[in-house]
Amino acid sequence: MSKLFLFLLSLFTSNFYGSMLSLSKISLPCEHPRDFTKEQQEILLKTYDYAKNTDFKWVLPAIAWQESCAGAYPINFKDPSAGVFHAHIPNVLKKYTHLKDTSLNRNLIGQYLIQDFNFALKVAMDELKFWDRNNNLKNTIKSYNKGSSWKRDDKSNILAERYYDQVIQKAQILKSYLPMLKNTSDLNTIFNTKSQIQDDKDMDILENKVDSKIKQPEFFLLKER
Repeated sequence: MSKLFLFLLSLFTSNFYGSMLSLSKISLPCEHPRDFTKEQQEILLKTYDYAKNTDFKWVLPAIAWQESCAGAYPINFKDPSAGVFHAHIPNVLKKYTHLKDTSLNRNLIGQYLIQDFNFALKVAMDELKFWDRNNNLKNTIKSYNKGSSWKRDDKSNILAERYYDQVIQKAQILKSYLPMLKNTSDLNTIFNTKSQIQDDKDMDILENKVDSKIKQPEFFLLKER
């Protein structure tokens, strides 16, 4: 009996640590942008360039870092949200399309947010501008994360305050690091970032793209019914 137990334990240990090793191989750096991959750094630079003439030129790339580690982890199944800036998928469906809020359409929009970085940029900027009231940057960032719930709920407010602190800390790091990165890398050739979705009249274009480009989603945010 003891031999069988030891054998099973060895199998479990082997499989467990094998899985841990596999996970460690796919994890990407997230502590500081100097350790990011070229693709992650490129995301930050593109985001800064997109927002550089707004009040969010440091905040938007900081949100990219905070939400997805600059594109390394573009899905949050719990929200559900997707893309570099983790846009809330039900809200994107409502604001940018005439599609019904179904499991399939959530999956399609989630994948589209990941595939089309320009669209993800526009959605994130639109969301910041929507909450930008009375020129209060702190409240704007808190609302980007928690909507208006932080005003009514103490627990939500604590989480929103923490989110704001983390984003501002990252923005301060990026203020000193991104100019140096742009000047010392070959990434300054990438700055041509215009959203393909410009206004409400382009919603049909988005729906057509979703329908034609993503017939079979590669992941599922909700179980199909």
